[in-house]
Amino acid sequence: LETAQEAYQALERVHHRTTAGAKIHTTRRLFEMKLRPGGNIRQHVTEMLSVFNELRLLQVNFSEELKVYILLSSLDKSYDNLCLSMESMSPQDLTLSYVTGRLSDEQERRVRE
Repeated sequence: LETAQEAYQALERVHHRTTAGAKIHTTRRLFEMKLRPGGNIRQHVTEMLSVFNELRLLQVNFSEELKVYILLSSLDKSYDNLCLSMESMSPQDLTLSYVTGRLSDEQERRVRE
């Protein structure tokens, strides 16, 4: 490297590669997250929200609607009836806050049984 500009460009290429790698790795982690049967839904939701936040910091942004769909898609089959009950809702009403609240309520109901 002969000039400061060449050094800067080399650093920039490495940084962009690392950032792209971090984006890919974190996105893969998100899509591979699955709630195991009998797993703790609150912990699962917290972990997913944490990964959504990591992606936001990496400037990978998902709409709230897409976050809801990704979260619901990560649940095991025992949550199918709950998901089915939400399918008739309008996307505007199906907020992340609403869904996480319903999942928390469902966890409490299951613990009581």
